[in-house]
Amino acid sequence: ELDVAFVLEGAVRKYGDRFRLTTQLIEVASGNHLWSETYDGVFSDTIFVVQANIAKRISASLNTVITPEVEARIDKVPTTNIAAYDLYVKGNHELYLYWTTSDTKHLKSSHDLLDKALQIDPEYLQAKAAKGYTFAAENNYDSALVYANKVLVVDSKFRDAYALKGECYFFTRRPDLSAKNFLKAIELPPKDNVWLWYHTALGRAYLYQNELIRALPYLQKGLENKEMGGGEYYWVAAAYNSIGDYQKAETYSQKAAELACFGVGQMADILFAQGKFREAFQYADSTRQLGICQQDCSRSLFRAALLLGDFELAESYFHQWRNAGQDFPDYEGLMNMEIGYVYYQLGRTDEAEKVFAEQIANLESTLESDKQPFYFAIARIYAFTGKKNNALKYLLKSVEQG
Repeated sequence: ELDVAFVLEGAVRKYGDRFRLTTQLIEVASGNHLWSETYDGVFSDTIFVVQANIAKRISASLNTVITPEVEARIDKVPTTNIAAYDLYVKGNHELYLYWTTSDTKHLKSSHDLLDKALQIDPEYLQAKAAKGYTFAAENNYDSALVYANKVLVVDSKFRDAYALKGECYFFTRRPDLSAKNFLKAIELPPKDNVWLWYHTALGRAYLYQNELIRALPYLQKGLENKEMGGGEYYWVAAAYNSIGDYQKAETYSQKAAELACFGVGQMADILFAQGKFREAFQYADSTRQLGICQQDCSRSLFRAALLLGDFELAESYFHQWRNAGQDFPDYEGLMNMEIGYVYYQLGRTDEAEKVFAEQIANLESTLESDKQPFYFAIARIYAFTGKKNNALKYLLKSVEQG
C-alpha cells in the first residue's frame, strides 16, 4: 500500500534501566528477511546513538549511498538528555488528552511537563514546538507564533513549526496565511499520520476561504489517518454541511462525536441548520447524561432552548456552559451575543443592552486589526437593536469577505 521496497520490523523490551531491541529488515516483493540484529543497552542518552546506528546499518545492507545531508539528519539527535525527551513525550500526550477531552487539567499538565523539558535542554526544538502548540490550545496565538518562529530560526525545515503557524493563522481568522504554511508543512518529510492531519488542516483553511472544490480533496486525504482524534471527520462534515448535504454531514459528524467532544457540538449545529431544534436538544441532553462532553452539551442545550423559545431554560444552560471550562473565543462572542437576546426576551432590557454594547465594542475592535473581523456577528446585533443601515453595511462586508 505504501509502495515501499523494504520494511523494518522490530520490538523493544525494557527491564529496569536496560533494554533489548530486536530488528529485522524484510524485502517486500519476496518476503525474505535480509538481516536481523539485536541490541542490548542502557536506557539513557545512548538510545539516540543506537537509533542512528540502525539507520546506517539499514543503508549499508541496501548498498545505498548516504549523502552528507542525509547522514547529518541521521546523526542529529532531538536532545542530548533522555530525561528531557521523556518529559517531552509525556507533555505531548497530555496535550492530546486535552484535545480529546477538553479537560483543562491536561493543558496545565502539558505546560508544566514541557517547561521542565526546556529547563533541562533549552535548545530542544521539538519541546519548543510542543510548547507553542500548548499555547495555541489555550488560544494564546501570539505566544505560539513566537515559539514557532524560534524553532524556524534554528531549523528552516522543521515541518511542525510551519504547521503551528498554520494553526495560529487559522484561529486568528487569516486562512490565506494558514494555507500557505500548511502547504509548506506538507512539502516536508516524513509522510506520517501527522502529515495526513496537515492535509485536513489545509482543507480546513480552504473551506474558510469558501473554496470547497480545493478543500474536499485535502479533507478526504486526511481521512487516511489511522490515529484520528476526530478532527478529520469534523472538517469533512463541515464541508458537506456548507454545501447542504446534511445526510453526509451527519454521518461524518457522528464519527467525530465518537472520538472527541467537539463532534457533539457540531452534530447539534448541523441539526440546527436543518431547523431540527427539538432533535438537537434531545441529542445534546442524552449525551450530557452519559457524563461526557459537559461543556459542549451545555452550549448546544443553550442554543436549542433559545431556538425553542424556552428562555429561562436557555439562561440556566448558558451559566452551566460558562462554569464548565474554557472554550474558543469565537464561541464566547457568539454565546454572549445570544444571552443578550435571552435577557431581552425575559424582559431584562438593561442587561440585554449592556451585553449588546459590550459585544459591539469587542467586535468593532477587530475592524482595525489585520484579522478577518466578524462582520456578520456585528450585523446581527445591529439588526436586532433596530439599527438596520448599520446592519446592512456589515452584511454587505460579510458577503464580500466570502
